[in-house]
Amino acid sequence: MIDEKKCYLFGRNPQLNDFCIDHASCSRIHCSLVYHKHLNMAFLVDLGSTHGTYIGKIRLESQKPTQLPVNSTFHFGASTRMYTLRERPQTAPKPVMEELERMTEDSDGGLLGLPETETELDVGSSLFFIK
Repeated sequence: MIDEKKCYLFGRNPQLNDFCIDHASCSRIHCSLVYHKHLNMAFLVDLGSTHGTYIGKIRLESQKPTQLPVNSTFHFGASTRMYTLRERPQTAPKPVMEELERMTEDSDGGLLGLPETETELDVGSSLFFIK
């Protein structure tokens, strides 16, 4: 998630960037994505690239932080690969395993009515394997 670091770098050089862009129109270090914790906003900064950084179809001014709204798409140079900033998904209020445990407490037998011990498993003669 983008709030884990102060900034993320995009560019062609895999040793220097967090996200490597394999396209001839992208600079070695092309752009940075900065998350401002106090403003709770993301910003893109074009780092003087030759072919530009775009939010939608708008080319960013070099070296000027530009707000990157949630759900907006951005791309670099002439590359057709689009990137989208999304909000962190909301977590479910009740984890699935807790719900399954509650269901099994209300029923007779093991999880979803399956046998709980090895002796209960040895009743039949059929074996089933799951790939």
